[in-house]
Amino acid sequence: MRVDPRDRSSDDEIAWIIVLVLWGVVGIIGAVKLGTHPYRHSSFFIYQAGAEAWLAGGSPYDPSPYPPEARIDEPPLFRYSPPFAAAMTPFAALPIRLASVVWVLGSLGALLFACRRLFHAVEGPDGAKGEEAAFLLVALGGAIRPTLSGNAHVLAAACTVFAAAAVIERKYWQAAFALPFAIFAKAAPLVFGGLLAIAKPWATIPRFGLALVATAAIPALVHGPTDAREVYARWFAHLSESNADRWPSFRDLWLVWETSGIPFSVTAYRGLQVALGLFTLAAVVVFLRSTASWPRRVLAITGLAQAYLLLCGPAVEFTQFVVAAPWLGLTLIHARRNGRDFPLAVAATTFSLILGNSPVERTLVRILGSDWPKAACTFGALLFAIYVIRNGVRPFPAYVAPPDGSPEARPATT
Repeated sequence: MRVDPRDRSSDDEIAWIIVLVLWGVVGIIGAVKLGTHPYRHSSFFIYQAGAEAWLAGGSPYDPSPYPPEARIDEPPLFRYSPPFAAAMTPFAALPIRLASVVWVLGSLGALLFACRRLFHAVEGPDGAKGEEAAFLLVALGGAIRPTLSGNAHVLAAACTVFAAAAVIERKYWQAAFALPFAIFAKAAPLVFGGLLAIAKPWATIPRFGLALVATAAIPALVHGPTDAREVYARWFAHLSESNADRWPSFRDLWLVWETSGIPFSVTAYRGLQVALGLFTLAAVVVFLRSTASWPRRVLAITGLAQAYLLLCGPAVEFTQFVVAAPWLGLTLIHARRNGRDFPLAVAATTFSLILGNSPVERTLVRILGSDWPKAACTFGALLFAIYVIRNGVRPFPAYVAPPDGSPEARPATT
C-alpha cells in the first residue's frame, strides 16, 4: 500500500509539535514546583544562597541562614566554583520564588535550543521532523529529574551539547565560550572539553584556553582580586577535602565494584580510572584517523567522552545523565537506520534513563532484594560506550525520504 508523502510529513510535524509541547509542560511543572516550594528537593536555592553570601561580604562557602519556611536544620554547603557563584549574582537580586522560575525555564529552554542545534548540525537543516521529535523526546527523558530539582546539570548539559554542535559546524569561538560554564559548574566537563579539543587542536585549544581564562577572571571583575583569590583558595581546599567523598546517590563503576563483593581499594579504583581514560584517549585518536565525515567523528568523540565521565565520575548521580540523553537519542536514530546494534542502543537508553531513575530503581531493589538495580544507569553508560566503540565512525545510512512516501529510508551513507 502506497503512503501519501504529504500524510507522512503531516504526521511527523504533529509528532514534533507534541514533543515540543511536552518540553513546555515539563518546564511549567518544574517552574510551578520550585516557584511554590523553592526549598523542597531543590538545588537552586543553594546556588542563590552562595551568591547572596558573597554579595553580603562573606564567602559562598560559609553556611548561610535560611528563612523559617525553608525548614532546614543544617544548611547545605555551596560546593561550586567562584565563576559559578559570580554567574549566580543576577539571581541573588531576585526573590527566591521568581529566581527559581527563571532558572528552571531558562535552563530547560537553553537545553532545547542546544539539542535542536545539535540535531541539525548532524542531520542537516532538512533533518526529518519525525526523527527530530524522537531525538527531542529522549533528550527530554534525561532532563525531567534535574529540571524538577532545579539542578545545574540541565544548563551544563545545554553548554556541552551546544559546544559539540558548534564544533561540528566549525564555529570554534562559540564552542569555546559555551564550555566554561559547564566546566566551572561541574568540573567533570573539563574532560569532555579536552577530548573535544583534540578533534581540531590548532583551532580549538587556543580558543578554549582563552575562554577558560576569561571566565576564571569573572570573580575578580565582580568582587575584586583580593576576594576572588581568597574564594578560589577555599574552593581548591574543598576540592582537595572532598576528593574521596561518597554520597549514597553516586552511580558509577565504584558502586559496581563495591556491589560485586570484590575487594575494593581507592588506589585500585584510581588506577581503573586512569586505564579507562587512556583507552578512551586511544579510541579518540582512532576515530580522528578514520575517513568518516567530520560530524560523525565529532559525534563519536563526544559520545565516548560522555560515557567515560558517567562511568568514572567524579560524583555521578542519575541527574547527570541529562548530559548523555541527546547522544542516546541520536544513537537510537542511527542504529534504527542501519539495522546494526539497535537492541544495544535500546538497552543503553533503557538502562540509562528508565531503569536508573530513582523510583524505578527503588522498586527493583525492593522486589529483587538486591542492590544491583542501583547500578542500572552505570550499566547503561557501559552499553552506550560499547555501542560507540563498535559503531563510532562506521558510515550509516542518512535519512532520505523515498518517492513513494514509505517510512523506510533509502541508503545514503554519510
